[in-house]
Amino acid sequence: MGAVLPVAYRHMKKPNHELARLNAFLSAPEGALPRPARTAYTTLRQIVQWIPEGLIDRLAREEGTDIRKFPAFSHVLALLYGHISGASSLNEICDAFRLHEPEVNRIRGAVSPKRNTFSNANRTRNPDIAEKCYWAVFKNEKAVKWQVWTGLLTHLLLRFLKHISKWALSFSRLAGIVKSAVWMKVGLLDALQTYGTAGGPKRPVIVEKQLYFQGFERFSNVPMG
Repeated sequence: MGAVLPVAYRHMKKPNHELARLNAFLSAPEGALPRPARTAYTTLRQIVQWIPEGLIDRLAREEGTDIRKFPAFSHVLALLYGHISGASSLNEICDAFRLHEPEVNRIRGAVSPKRNTFSNANRTRNPDIAEKCYWAVFKNEKAVKWQVWTGLLTHLLLRFLKHISKWALSFSRLAGIVKSAVWMKVGLLDALQTYGTAGGPKRPVIVEKQLYFQGFERFSNVPMG
């Protein structure tokens, strides 16, 4: 028997059950369930389209921010992705953006951040840019820091998505599905309106009717020993 290699359990992630359910839903046979329309846009791009184009970089220029190497829109996009996906670190966000760089570039020409550039932008850029963006998009009053404002913006975008899709289940489940489908090219509203019980057909509930082998029913309640 070969040597057993050590496993760093602290780096292991829990299985993504929503992603497994979504993949099973999308791979169901034709006619079994209504399917969302295929689209050229990722889910992340569909969400970001609700932010007026050019708004974030214009606000950054008004604040005198240097956005030549790392545009403010790319900065906000990376933080939005971090909130939606539940990323645990800046490295995780940077790795995901590099992995999906072609799709990132298609979102209004956004660029993948480098770890040091991303960290420096969080430390030195004026968070008023994020606050003004929040005000410009949804006219609300809340916190002022980059992470707080982009977190609120993410939450509000998902709440708006829940409203327009007439999602009938919990908000946390909707957020889990969006998180799982960030890089999938499916119609987001179609997916939410037809996935699971959100406006789609009821799925059959499989119940185990028999917990023992046939012919052994009479032994099911007999004490052992």
